[in-house]
Amino acid sequence: MILDWKLTDPQWKFFTNESKFKAFISGIGAGKTTVGWMHAIKEAIEQPRSIGLIVAPTYPLIRDVIWREMDRWVPQEIISNFNETKKILKLKNGSEILFRSADNPRHIERLRGLSIAWFWIDECTLLPKLVWDILIGRLRQPSYNYRAWITGTPKGFNWVYDLFIADPIPESFILYNIPTESNIFLPAEYIRSLREQYQGQFALQELEGKFVKFEGLVYPSFNVSKHVTAEVPKEFDRILYGVDWGFRNPACILALGIKGEEVFVLQEYYAPKTTDDELIEIADQMQKKWGVGTFFCDPSEPASIEKFRRAGLDAVKANNEITPGIKEVTSLLESEKLKVHFSCQNLINEFQMYRYDENDKEVPLKINDHAMDALRYAVMGLRSSITPFKPIVLGGKIH
Repeated sequence: MILDWKLTDPQWKFFTNESKFKAFISGIGAGKTTVGWMHAIKEAIEQPRSIGLIVAPTYPLIRDVIWREMDRWVPQEIISNFNETKKILKLKNGSEILFRSADNPRHIERLRGLSIAWFWIDECTLLPKLVWDILIGRLRQPSYNYRAWITGTPKGFNWVYDLFIADPIPESFILYNIPTESNIFLPAEYIRSLREQYQGQFALQELEGKFVKFEGLVYPSFNVSKHVTAEVPKEFDRILYGVDWGFRNPACILALGIKGEEVFVLQEYYAPKTTDDELIEIADQMQKKWGVGTFFCDPSEPASIEKFRRAGLDAVKANNEITPGIKEVTSLLESEKLKVHFSCQNLINEFQMYRYDENDKEVPLKINDHAMDALRYAVMGLRSSITPFKPIVLGGKIH
């Protein structure tokens, strides 16, 4: 069949490149989701009865972004059935496209049971490398030409950079850095407005699709090799949580385990368009996995804190003093007593992007800070609840 698609030059080069593994890393608005869908349709049509997989960080992103683009680009005449509940699109040639989110360890583990011919990860830099590693092993549907591609915007130096730029396998891995301005279908006023607002390294990341190291980082001592770990203790002295509310912006919950003087960030939830009720369910799941603990919450939303309490969660207003909180986190980093599990990709990303305002070195910019705030709330909660040792005197003896 003939598909009347209009692609930009970078989209066409990516679309026609025959490398087995490809990355479309772009500035915002460069058409990454569009070209991701076009590639998915191509594979599903050219490989009848194949099973393909589309993964996004959260279900709301699948619903609000991936499926909206599906309605725009997938021709109705090739569709046999779309089941939103089962999250599967069936084509008339027997091919199937599955949709999965990977916003918590349980969803990620469920990917292991699949047998697929191809996959596409959208917003790849928001997901841990574990998702990629698992899916590579799922390219095993017999007698198909296996392919995988990822799309996203840079978020610090992460696994995408390591895999596709720092140490790629020649002829198998290729990365395209695509600037926003390459999308000739965007209004000129939109691009001009972005250019006026985004400056320096942030513009290189958000508009040029470049991996950059920011100046003025709040936590310059953060080091992936020192602070990111795959191993955590089996038992902890204490569990606690940090909560940053959000809807238009991402909401974040971090689970922390305390072992002696070490603090381990064990799990993160990080997603926009999450309601309080959904956060309560996620918080409850975290407690079932790690243990009961206090939720130190952004104090700006007392109604949300009260909802947590009424749901049976020990939720309290966090100490929101920014400078003391940054000092506490910095102390943990510099003493190497803070360890972050590698699955907490958004926290790792934000450590590499959270920075001070160029005009005010005392105030961090209110961007790339949702996981940073949740971590600070939890650490300040930990510090405020630690009391000095006081000996108990019984019968004149110290116990």
